[in-house]
Amino acid sequence: MLTVILAPLFGVMYVYELAFGDFWQAYEWEGMGKDCSMEYVGKQPVDPNAYSIPLTAPNGEKYILWKQVCQDQ
Repeated sequence: MLTVILAPLFGVMYVYELAFGDFWQAYEWEGMGKDCSMEYVGKQPVDPNAYSIPLTAPNGEKYILWKQVCQDQ
């Protein structure tokens, strides 16, 4: 009985975190005085330490075209 109640609740919480986790991270950075935006950087290899939009070519090569860039205010 408890599983029937808790499973949907945890499922909704998990989906909420997936959908809005990046939003709250950006909101926190904005509060610290950082101005962040997604900028076109051309075709580059994936940088695991940066927020970016990874794409995969038909041959399996991973690359990015857009990357998050932040400037301190």
